[in-house]
Amino acid sequence: MIKSSANKVTSFLYCNNYIDSAKYDYEVYLYGFEILVASILNSVAILLIGLLFDRFIHSVVFLICYCPLRQFAGGYHADTYKRCFFIFICIFLLTIFLSNNLGNIGLRHLIILFSTLNCISICILSPVEHVNNPLTDVERIKYKKNTRLITILIFLFIVINKNYFIYSAFALFWINIMMNIALIKNRGK
Repeated sequence: MIKSSANKVTSFLYCNNYIDSAKYDYEVYLYGFEILVASILNSVAILLIGLLFDRFIHSVVFLICYCPLRQFAGGYHADTYKRCFFIFICIFLLTIFLSNNLGNIGLRHLIILFSTLNCISICILSPVEHVNNPLTDVERIKYKKNTRLITILIFLFIVINKNYFIYSAFALFWINIMMNIALIKNRGK
């Protein structure tokens, strides 16, 4: 579905001369639209789950923290869009379940400590490159700076905010997990 939708949009743009006739340009646009459609589907699914569980604002906070950080920090990437979708949904459902059970028992200080450890790990490890998409030295420096800035902003939000901090803390936690999985996977290759 994702590839088909992206192909239709790219073909439309190509046929109407919005895309250069070079084969390379077509492939680049096709990949870009695949990523865009997948991102939109993932975000809409998370927001719908948030509505279903009466956690809409929580899901918005989670997406605002998770998505930009994930873009620059890198980490594990699923082999297919379906697997990516399934993993992201599972991550968010686990976040809701754990947040409902942890947020009510007064573990704020422990969650802040845990978030501190996740921040340190993310700042040290980032960016974790995908083997199919290596970064240049300039990109690596830029991604590391962006990752650190976003991580610090999320951490400040966790410390300051009393209502939605746990969803931000879980965003950091999942990013850290994804980065470590990718590092382990990359070492295996």
